Amino acid sequence: MGTEKRERQKANRAARIAAEEAAEAKARRIKTIRNVVLFGVGIIIVAVLLSLTTGCTSTSDSDEKADQPASRRPPTVPVRRRPPSRARSAAPPKLPSTGPENARPTTGSKPR
Repeated sequence: MGTEKRERQKANRAARIAAEEAAEAKARRIKTIRNVVLFGVGIIIVAVLLSLTTGCTSTSDSDEKADQPASRRPPTVPVRRRPPSRARSAAPPKLPSTGPENARPTTGSKPR
């Protein structure tokens, strides 16, 4: 009779240990998910704050110039544009060679 009771105790103890390990794994998983979500929310909050403080101003130079009457605007100067240049080839132009084969002979010497 003692052996059956001992077997039940071992089985219950193994089941309890497995249940505790499963509960710990679930708690770790929930904690990890919570930390990732909080980190993501923090990143979003920082990005929103940066965008609100740096780039989203309602007045800019172009808006201010448009709001000014024509008499107060600085005169506009037309921009001179260069005519489009001709397409250039990839290779540079070939220059005449200045090597000995094209050199003029000096006076009194003949090529051999």
